[in-house]
Amino acid sequence: MKVISEGSQLKSVGKKLPLDKVNGESIGIMHFNPEGARHFKQCIEASMYLPESLQKWYLSIIDKLASDNQVGICSIHGHEWTEVDFVQDLERAQTLAEKWSK
Repeated sequence: MKVISEGSQLKSVGKKLPLDKVNGESIGIMHFNPEGARHFKQCIEASMYLPESLQKWYLSIIDKLASDNQVGICSIHGHEWTEVDFVQDLERAQTLAEKWSK
């Protein structure tokens, strides 16, 4: 998922963002404070009753909240991480995890 951010504020997240505006990538890890978790849960529950929501991912809710300036971001620059989409990715992740456990 690509992201558009300004400072520490998420402005948009999605797969189809204009590439000339994209300035980051989401690794899919999220942290919610108690108020944010309640609000996110309410938004998810409300969207479940909308037929068009059946074709969307939960990140569409994060994108909506971001457009209302309700989502902060945290850089992972300088930290090791990897996506796991394929077997080769899993092997890299295992190698990284072994290093972290030492």
